[in-house]
Amino acid sequence: MSMPTVLVVDDDPAINKLVQTQLGLLGFQALSCDSIASAKRSLTSQPAFAFVLSDINMPGGSGLELASWINKEHHGLPMYLMTGQSIDSMKEALKENNVLDVLFKPFQIRDLIAMLATRFEHILTPPLYPANQVNQVNQVA
Repeated sequence: MSMPTVLVVDDDPAINKLVQTQLGLLGFQALSCDSIASAKRSLTSQPAFAFVLSDINMPGGSGLELASWINKEHHGLPMYLMTGQSIDSMKEALKENNVLDVLFKPFQIRDLIAMLATRFEHILTPPLYPANQVNQVNQVA
């Protein structure tokens, strides 16, 4: 059985790598992009993603803009956002663009599991690494 593919979008390469590692531990294959433009190209050329997880604040566009585009071009594709800032001023826009949830940085793998558990429980696999190795990839800044 092949692993479902996820699109991770963040302009910080370290966060992309850590999120890819965390998702791999949970049973997903992650493809990362460092911009909204590259995410749109990936979604256009390979539309079979299980979901998208994007940072909100990035140079050249926001995750909320990506969510709006996905809502129009790939309606029904699950969209999650992550941020280190408050979302109080954008709650209505999140609803309008069908963003399912927002993950607040820094987060741990258990936060990612909790966010994905309802929709992807059938895919999630428990981490197979000893606790000390999981803790090494657990904290995303």
